[in-house]
Amino acid sequence: MSKLKKGRGRMLEVRTKVAPGNKTRKPTIVLTSMHRSDQDVMVSVVRNLGGYKSHRHRRSYDHSSSPGTREDLECTMAIANGCWLLSKEWVLNSLESGYWLPEEPFEVHSAFPAAKISRELKSQSETDGCHLKLFSEFEGFFVSESSSPPKEKLVDLLQLCGGAICNSPQQADLCIGECARPADVHAVQERWVLGNEAGRNDIL
Repeated sequence: MSKLKKGRGRMLEVRTKVAPGNKTRKPTIVLTSMHRSDQDVMVSVVRNLGGYKSHRHRRSYDHSSSPGTREDLECTMAIANGCWLLSKEWVLNSLESGYWLPEEPFEVHSAFPAAKISRELKSQSETDGCHLKLFSEFEGFFVSESSSPPKEKLVDLLQLCGGAICNSPQQADLCIGECARPADVHAVQERWVLGNEAGRNDIL
């Protein structure tokens, strides 16, 4: 087995949500912010142990993103979805044991404490609907067509966190990204939605 490269940001996102009517669908392990060679190792282990599908994140979205924006969006979406955020050691230690170990000891609490809170809230929820209310205090958001990350990604994130989406700047009380808007409607950059490292920790 090839040796994993040293570096920051190697992390696994485990999605356990199963589509309605498809109870046999395997949960997915998403490989986030990893070198390609590291991903190859992870994919091989997942294939050998079975029980999960593996997914490699694309290098970039269809729209051009500034450095770090893609990783911010991926992690924030994972938190909002109530996914496990685990270190790579979960996979490697499971390989040594010959079976999948419990996830909790490998959860990245220090980097993303909100992930555990969101996951627990989702497990307590009776439905798969919105379990976070971060953006519910706003009457409505308008997301620019030229936003980066893409508009549909930001809309998904806002709605996951309780935000309402408007069809025009005139209907919104906050616009995301560059757009023509009434003088009394405020606008913020896309990174306001994603937050910085500290902001993600306070997502709830």
